[in-house]
Amino acid sequence: MKKNISLIILPFLSVFCLFSLSCRKFEKTRDDGAVLIDIDEKGSHQNPAWSPDGQYIVFTKFKKYNKEPAEIVRITLSGNTTTTLVSNGTGNVNLPGSCWNDSLGKIVFSSSREPHDEIYMITENGAAGSEEKITERTDKMAFEPSFSPDAAWIVFESHKTDEEGNGIITKYKTSSKKYQ
Repeated sequence: MKKNISLIILPFLSVFCLFSLSCRKFEKTRDDGAVLIDIDEKGSHQNPAWSPDGQYIVFTKFKKYNKEPAEIVRITLSGNTTTTLVSNGTGNVNLPGSCWNDSLGKIVFSSSREPHDEIYMITENGAAGSEEKITERTDKMAFEPSFSPDAAWIVFESHKTDEEGNGIITKYKTSSKKYQ
């Protein structure tokens, strides 16, 4: 009789856990080896990027899927402790993969603060409000920044304000603050 009860309860629990954030602790490693990173904060977690030392991950956290506001959050993998680096009520979005540079110790991201989207940086241990604005152009917007491996450049998508099409790729020299 116990086997029959287990067969009924386990499928129910599995289905329940798929729809409940509170059941994440019941999930296991998948057959392909993928493992869930247990993040207690609710929201849509996107654009993960490793820290250079592999001890942290930085990601974008939307309250609702792709709807502003969005925050930049860092999680410590050893204890799943989260730290909100950027939170100001606007859309702050990092690029997955290469938004964190080791030699500078900084994370680059775009933000939809007024008057329009521009590029910002924050130190890897920074606090909300300590970010530095990198681009400031009146006629162009900037999105999805990425560091060059040597941190000499930031490359990003750019286009005229109020125009979705005709984007261009722009590179920015971090030491001289000149666009090319």
